[in-house]
Amino acid sequence: MASHPYSTPAADGPEHEGAKGAARPPSSPPSPPPPPTRRATSFAAEILRAARGDGLYRRLRHGQTRGQYITIDGHSLINLCSNDYLGMGGQQGGEAASGGARSGDSGDNTPAGTGQDGTGQGEPAQIPASSRLLSGGDASHMMLEEALAESKSYESALVYPTGYMANIGAIQTLGAAWNAEKGAAAGSVIFSDELNHASIIDGCRLAGGSQTVTYAHNDVADLERKISAHAGDGRGRTMIITEGVFSMDGDVAPLKPMRDVADKCGAILVVDDAHGDFVLGESGGGTPEHLGVSPRDGRGPHVYTSSLSKGLGSFGGYVASDGDVVDLCVNRSRAFIYTSALPSYFALHAYRRMLASDVMRSRRAKLAHNVRRLAGALSEAGHPTESNTHIMPVMIGDERRAADVSERLYGAGVYAPAIRYPTVPRGEARIRMSATAWLEDEDIDAVGEALKSAVA
Repeated sequence: MASHPYSTPAADGPEHEGAKGAARPPSSPPSPPPPPTRRATSFAAEILRAARGDGLYRRLRHGQTRGQYITIDGHSLINLCSNDYLGMGGQQGGEAASGGARSGDSGDNTPAGTGQDGTGQGEPAQIPASSRLLSGGDASHMMLEEALAESKSYESALVYPTGYMANIGAIQTLGAAWNAEKGAAAGSVIFSDELNHASIIDGCRLAGGSQTVTYAHNDVADLERKISAHAGDGRGRTMIITEGVFSMDGDVAPLKPMRDVADKCGAILVVDDAHGDFVLGESGGGTPEHLGVSPRDGRGPHVYTSSLSKGLGSFGGYVASDGDVVDLCVNRSRAFIYTSALPSYFALHAYRRMLASDVMRSRRAKLAHNVRRLAGALSEAGHPTESNTHIMPVMIGDERRAADVSERLYGAGVYAPAIRYPTVPRGEARIRMSATAWLEDEDIDAVGEALKSAVA
């Protein structure tokens, strides 16, 4: 009998045998199985697996903040990681700020308490969907910029969508500023504190043709030595960049001697004061006012960058300096030119907050009280802090242990996430606690008790 005319090869074997005794073709070795399919994005899982093993994995937690508390997964916790230092960003702070502000002009004679569409809902008729250099700007931006420049004693100011973008925009522009004689970008030597924020680091990287040199943290002598070592290397200019209040340590940059060094070598001193602005100083002038240096008397930073989302409790960022520097940013700052403008709603919001000077003054006093009480609570818990500002790190060291301490605090009703590499160097993990004007004495006392148990 002949083989079936429709016989087919088996999936993993020789040809199907037909009638008994029928001739079989010569056998061939089976094909090797195909290699397992590897997704092009498999590297992501491998990186995350390594992060978990090193105690460096992070996950998002979604919560609802109200006053001094944050609610996560139904649990209400004392919030010790907020940047709303003066308590201006929550509902109560917003009401207080609105009550303390006089009616202003939104740019079209609309009262400050109503929206630009006349609805009274506090929202603009149209969200700007363009760069400021096109159609994205309006009177609200100018009002805010004039108020910011005046409050910080500079000629001019420029608002960016975020503080991160303000740093990137200013540093990139100044570090790679145009050299009219050469007709090209002339890079700088940028001297940056070794503990500077990521936005400063990224700004330095984007300053085309520039070289970045890090100096030891807050070490003016090391800064001066390194500037001397790079003198005469043909770069376009010299820049010194530091934070005012350091975001992870809470210490303050020595701005007076740093300005002396800058004057001596003809450098530009740039200060990112996101964590000191509106908080430090008698009038909320930030770290320069706190240390008694001001552009008004020729002793302050040449360029001042900051955020509107921390001490002011609003949203956005800005650069303040002399008029030419600000105009240069308008013309050459990529982070300003190639993005949509800060929505007018936020510009007006920040402007009104600035008018609430009495409210902010009282909240600075409350914050100062809470700073002293939290420092005492940490000391009683066996973790005295060297910081004399509202940012107080509890040093743990090991990354896994820091994450464990944070989880224990969470279980005790305190929300204070662990800060680990790459935000801080390896082996310097910590619990970053930030005091705010929201906290009451009993909240701070509870934090101290929770910390005793969490690190036991």
